[in-house]
Amino acid sequence: MKKQISALLVAATLCFSPLTMAAKDVKIGVLDVHKIMASAEEPKAIEKQLQTEFNPKIEEVKALDKKLTEDIQKLQRDKDVLSAAEKTKLEKKVQEQQQDLMKKQTQYSQESNTKQQQLMQGFINKVKKEVETYAKKNGYDMVLLSDAVPYMSDNIDITDQILKNLEKTKG
Repeated sequence: MKKQISALLVAATLCFSPLTMAAKDVKIGVLDVHKIMASAEEPKAIEKQLQTEFNPKIEEVKALDKKLTEDIQKLQRDKDVLSAAEKTKLEKKVQEQQQDLMKKQTQYSQESNTKQQQLMQGFINKVKKEVETYAKKNGYDMVLLSDAVPYMSDNIDITDQILKNLEKTKG
């Protein structure tokens, strides 16, 4: 039994040693996308643009929410003194306000997400192109995302170089 296991281990070692030798010749880089997104200027500018564009809509939703809260409080406070018709009218108004608020929140959220995806896609394409250019120029066989790598040495991290190149070529 021991001879069979030993033979199996020797065979496995002999079979995989060419792969190990070939893997030593592979040049791998690792990219930290989170650092790129946090450090590059373009995502910050996109965020600022989105805030400017959608801030009026956010304020509109806040105003609707405030009015709805006031009407709910009024309904709760005055429910005993309102006539049945007034109470029904106010309840209907509150229900319509809730529906309108939910509709606008959903609509604005979808619009904001769509716009953010559109704007960020351009930046993501620039990063991909820069990584590809850098990798080819510097002889990398593969570039992995840092999220997919449980451990890496700092000397294979190309994030700072990519950031520098993105800042040089921005525009």
